[in-house]
Amino acid sequence: MKKIYLIVLVFAALATIAAMDVDAQDYQGTESCAMCHSRPLGSYPGYTKFTETLHTKIHLLPSVTTMIGDYTKEVDMGTSYGNAKVGFRIDGGKYFIVFKPKTGTQLEHEVVYTYGIGWKQRYLVKIESSY
Repeated sequence: MKKIYLIVLVFAALATIAAMDVDAQDYQGTESCAMCHSRPLGSYPGYTKFTETLHTKIHLLPSVTTMIGDYTKEVDMGTSYGNAKVGFRIDGGKYFIVFKPKTGTQLEHEVVYTYGIGWKQRYLVKIESSY
């Protein structure tokens, strides 16, 4: 019976989290997890061990230390994207993706999260209500 109660409680918590409208300005960082998760829990090693894994680098706010790469180069998107080019622009500590089609209007979006680190990094932008 305790197991069923725990499962229901976990699903209720997940449903509550999924229903929340979380914005980039609300992000507290993984440091806010340390207070409750400092000790090991079952097979989960705890916050200290978590900070030593690459999982802590999955979604980060853009900054000088989290944005890796050469932002002076443009990337050719190839024929599937009409030979458009994509570049970056940095302005006042903010990073922007600049989409440059061969014809039409240039688009620009602010990077709100990085995704990954090391040999490959992607960038998330917010377009309307989607990332």
